[in-house]
Amino acid sequence: MATKLSSAGLIASKPDFCEYCGAALNHRERSVTVYRHHRGRHFIFEQVPAPVCPHCGERYISARVAGQMDGRVEMWRGSLG
Repeated sequence: MATKLSSAGLIASKPDFCEYCGAALNHRERSVTVYRHHRGRHFIFEQVPAPVCPHCGERYISARVAGQMDGRVEMWRGSLG
């Protein structure tokens, strides 16, 4: 969600829209399951926090959470050999 400073000094919010269907996103996070594939291995992440489009169900994983998942994949990949 984009925010900006108004003339009164208060923060006003401007809604973001789903890039697939155009519906307004409310940015309320839900717990979702994410399936990742890396070099022939399958990884399942459960209870991943992500805003979900109320119309089409598209999930928006933050860069921080995606980075954490990538770190886990690399850690597991190293331990699996």
